[in-house]
Amino acid sequence: MNCINYNTCIQVILVQTKYQREFIKLGLKVQYYRKLLGLTQEAFADKAGISWSHLCKD
Repeated sequence: MNCINYNTCIQVILVQTKYQREFIKLGLKVQYYRKLLGLTQEAFADKAGISWSHLCKD
């Protein structure tokens, strides 16, 4: 993690942990509906207009 200073690093970490559960829930919902529609990750990324590798980044 590249941070400008200690306080910036702490702020980044707090934001990551504050919203971590919401991001996980969102990801699970996307996965559920993607599978419900019978789309692979590649097909979903194509429909979303993004690369498959961008979609799979954590």
